[in-house]
Amino acid sequence: MFTGSTVYRISFLLLLVFMLNSCIKKNVYQEHVSINQETWDAQQRLSFEIPVSDTLSINNLIVNVRNTQAYPFQNIFLFIETIDPRGVMLRDTLDCMLASQEGRWLGSGLGSHYQSEFIFKRNVRFPHSGIYTLVIEQGMRKEELPGISDVGVRVEKVR
Repeated sequence: MFTGSTVYRISFLLLLVFMLNSCIKKNVYQEHVSINQETWDAQQRLSFEIPVSDTLSINNLIVNVRNTQAYPFQNIFLFIETIDPRGVMLRDTLDCMLASQEGRWLGSGLGSHYQSEFIFKRNVRFPHSGIYTLVIEQGMRKEELPGISDVGVRVEKVR
């Protein structure tokens, strides 16, 4: 038979597993594109094709930016086109803060690389099944933008 401390330990472990499982977001899609020589040319458009079959779930669309210490600005503006399976296009601007006023990088990082996540759209339900395309461009008015190593898109199922 189980002793009191054994029951307590098993109960604690089950509670911990349940809590961790409920906190984990369900990634539906995730992809990163590496920027050649960590310098993002203003003409380089990054394209992400997101296959959608579930039109009932609620999702968050997240943009990931990986930068190095060579990035010369506090933020980065991104122009994002969303094209649905019918060809309808929406264009948005996303202002991503990469560093504090004091110049401290805000993202998580190892060495000289930092990753930051930005919610582009919260609680989105895709109305049509098919391929949704996100096209991302840098909007910093600089022809060559140094210090950006990767840009990615993640779709996570909220419920």
